[in-house]
Amino acid sequence: MKRVGILGGTFDPPHTGHLTLALEALQELDLDQVVWIPAAVSPHKMGQYITAGSDRLEMVRLMTAQNEHFSTDDREMNRPGPSFTIDTLEELGCEWAETELFLILGEDSLRSFERWQRPNDIRRLAKLVVYRRLDSGIDHLPEHDILLTGSPVSISSTEIRNRIHRGQAIDHLVISEVEAYIHAHGLYLSS
Repeated sequence: MKRVGILGGTFDPPHTGHLTLALEALQELDLDQVVWIPAAVSPHKMGQYITAGSDRLEMVRLMTAQNEHFSTDDREMNRPGPSFTIDTLEELGCEWAETELFLILGEDSLRSFERWQRPNDIRRLAKLVVYRRLDSGIDHLPEHDILLTGSPVSISSTEIRNRIHRGQAIDHLVISEVEAYIHAHGLYLSS
């Protein structure tokens, strides 16, 4: 049976922390593939300014080009309304009937997971794979969830946007292709 990790998010912008956790999940869980799925409209960020979907999608494509086991899926960009994880997992479950799905999320997302749209159905369709954030308080998970053993991720997209706005370097936080795209398109210059 094929094993596929699902890495969703706003990716505004995608950064080396996302890359690290995708690589760790790929290796630690012996995944065949990690599919990156940028959200068009995150229900958790409604009312907040988000960079155009076309820019975020292109930056994710630049990230996934780094590894033959990574791919980009634009289905949430093409779906109207909020991007609910359950809708995506149901579609993927129908398309990939003989595939075991692993939903990769940060512990910050796990804390609000029970408020997501149909969390029990999400757990039925995919195993939850959780990565630590810096200064993690996480020590145990529900029985069927998986905690990645790698180092905590300390990078945030908010930090990167703020650094760009202040004119600070980001080359240690994003891959060079994403940095070039950000600068070429003048992203994140205003707050």
